[in-house]
Amino acid sequence: MLQHFPVEIVASIFLWLSIPDAVRQRRLSHSFNSLICSDAFARRHVAHHNPPIVYCNGYIFLAKQSASIGPHYYLRMLLLENPTLPPAYARAITDALFSTIKELYVARLNMLALQSHFIHRFKSIKRLRGYGATSSLELPTDLGKCETLENISLTQCNIPGSIPVSLSDLKNLSYLDLSENCLSGHIPSELTLCVMLTHLILNNNQLDGPIPAEIGKLTALQILCLQNNELTGGLPASLSHCRSLTKLDLSGNSLAGELPWFQNADLPWMSLDYLDLCRNQLSGALPDQLDAICPALETLNLSYNRFTKASIPPTWGNLVNLLELDLAWCGIVGEIPEELGNLGRLKSLNLGLNSLRGEIPKSFGMLAQLQKLSLNGNCLHGWVPVELAQLQSLILANIKTGFGNAGIVTTIPEGMTPDSRLYEFLWNQGFKDAELEE
Repeated sequence: MLQHFPVEIVASIFLWLSIPDAVRQRRLSHSFNSLICSDAFARRHVAHHNPPIVYCNGYIFLAKQSASIGPHYYLRMLLLENPTLPPAYARAITDALFSTIKELYVARLNMLALQSHFIHRFKSIKRLRGYGATSSLELPTDLGKCETLENISLTQCNIPGSIPVSLSDLKNLSYLDLSENCLSGHIPSELTLCVMLTHLILNNNQLDGPIPAEIGKLTALQILCLQNNELTGGLPASLSHCRSLTKLDLSGNSLAGELPWFQNADLPWMSLDYLDLCRNQLSGALPDQLDAICPALETLNLSYNRFTKASIPPTWGNLVNLLELDLAWCGIVGEIPEELGNLGRLKSLNLGLNSLRGEIPKSFGMLAQLQKLSLNGNCLHGWVPVELAQLQSLILANIKTGFGNAGIVTTIPEGMTPDSRLYEFLWNQGFKDAELEE
């Protein structure tokens, strides 16, 4: 039996948990998930309540009879309260109900729903999720009082302010996604006390300052996404202790200094398959032990950095799982290693806008899966190898667009016929067919 007590008017909230046997799920519109229950179920659980409220297996429903579905009740997962509804609906919720709710989904809410007087009343909540809020209230400073929380995902909720330090009290927290908000300030070093974290996703905010030096304490971390913030300082060496990482994205910040993680092959990132450090201010050399430390890499993006007189290590030809390699505009010099032709799974190769010299490797003809090739804006010379005519998967090839590569012979080599994919790209970039010129 539901008990009644006064509570504050808060925003629209959907509550999602296991669906009871008496209720079957049905999608009634593109914007709401709804449930329909039988007339008998409604008479037993709905009709004697005024306003009509149903609590069942963790759900709280506002029940509304609808002619479009006959004698059945339309149960909309709308509560705790919408400001457009009378306060009476809010009075139907009890502390007993709060204590059983495991998951709270906040959809386009007024963030008052997450304020201190309210959120810590959920004594058993494990998951807090939200998307697309329209208001701009900060996260409660005492969110850490919800000690049972394991998963927080509040994306595109227009949340300003800083990340609450109290999150460090959530010892069971394994998933934290606050991406695409308006958060500012430093990333609290106290977050590294959440040693159960496997996902830390804070991208597309306005966070500044350094990445916490203690981040290596998060040894269970699998996904770290901090891209598109205003982070500064160097890359923390302790991150090399996060041996479970599969994705590391620090792109679009102002991080500086050398790459500290790739000097010791005894500390490999065996599972790391995505590494994006582009659009920073990184310098120094490119690591020649990358193939031993990150053997599973599929995506490697170091473009738009400031590597000083760095050359591409021939050992990178051993990164046999690589699908995408982007080193555009990052200051690399020297010749392109023939060993890159061993990257048989490679689909995208961007070496443009650097100071590379020498000839285009003939071994590139073995990159059978290659779809995108960018070599423009360098100091390459010689003929385009006829072996590249074998690249039948090409959808983009920039050899001599814009400036650079003045030494490249602008004649399509003999043996490269018009039916090859590269022929069309060379022709559109001003190359001439030797046979037609004769």
